Amino acid sequence: MKPVMTLTTENLLNLEPLHTPTLTPPNSTTSIASDLLTPKSDTSTNYNIPITISTLPNELLVAIFSFIHDDVRGTQYLIAASQVCRLWHSNILAILWSRVEIKRQNKWDLIRKGLITKYGHFVGEISFYSVLFDAQDKRQLIDKCQNLKGLSLVKCRGLDEKFLEEWTKVNSMTLRTFTIWGPGVYESLATDVTNYLLLPMLKHANRLEELHIVCSAITDEFLSDIAFHTTTWPHLALLDLTECGKITASGVAELFTCPQQFPKLSRLQLQYNEDNYLDVDFFEFLAV
Repeated sequence: MKPVMTLTTENLLNLEPLHTPTLTPPNSTTSIASDLLTPKSDTSTNYNIPITISTLPNELLVAIFSFIHDDVRGTQYLIAASQVCRLWHSNILAILWSRVEIKRQNKWDLIRKGLITKYGHFVGEISFYSVLFDAQDKRQLIDKCQNLKGLSLVKCRGLDEKFLEEWTKVNSMTLRTFTIWGPGVYESLATDVTNYLLLPMLKHANRLEELHIVCSAITDEFLSDIAFHTTTWPHLALLDLTECGKITASGVAELFTCPQQFPKLSRLQLQYNEDNYLDVDFFEFLAV
């Protein structure tokens, strides 16, 4: 019985390419797949052209591996497949690192070296949960992760306006989704999400399609700024302001006084807040 591979971060960080194998020639009765892939003339003459894995185009390999990646055990399968040959190895590395999710500080401590020094340019979506960023982390993330489509910072520590502005700026052409959560009830040490923290970065984020600001201390002034002063939002379809307890009905209504700023906005998420007059009647008013 073959041993089962155990998926660990070490597996992901230390993949080594093996030899490039050649498939069995089409004359062999043991390889039906090779026979099917080998072109034959109208007279059924065999060309006996050896087929190698490298003859498959990268686009096809990436499509196949992406389907595998979406499986529950996809990462484990891809790590095993990456040992087949150099071509598979390089394509699979790009897929494995395309979406990175870091839910604990100790995982970040383990993965940061590989992410920053080797694989940062592969990352398209990255999510951090309750992670503390030091000055070196922030500088290296800005320098190495510059092809982001999605960025999520949930209850993190060490965030500052300069870091967010610079990181958003280098990803301004690609970033489509941005999520940030403030401290909430159970993460009192997380960075407060305020007007001051967010406004500098938003001028570089006008290609966003989704903006999620949760558990924040933003005020009506923030809503006024994004509606009139920061930038236009030609692609923004979803604005999520859940648990933003300092915004009022007046501030939310101001978003709708300048509809040309948000031509594609189709979904606004707000939390019921009786103290700030975000009640049922107000939502019905917005719906009209």
